Amino acid sequence: MARQPDRLDKLLGELIDAKKTDAQILDALTLAIVGRQPNDGEKLTLAAVAKASDRKAAWSEIIQALAATEEAKKYAADLAKRNPPTPKKP
Repeated sequence: MARQPDRLDKLLGELIDAKKTDAQILDALTLAIVGRQPNDGEKLTLAAVAKASDRKAAWSEIIQALAATEEAKKYAADLAKRNPPTPKKP
């Protein structure tokens, strides 16, 4: 069974549909995943995306790589502490 799109997949689709530049997409994804602007190393991914035959697939790989970092996990945990999920009613 195919994986259900998550919030980052949806964000990527919205950014591409809105015809955002690769630099704008990188800014938005980096802010969403690690809570900051992209660093110089992350900006190097723009060249790889520009050369990719499937732009959306290239961005999906970048999302996966960013989300797997310790920085992203810490940011997600910090957000969860700040905004704990509301308990579901029985």
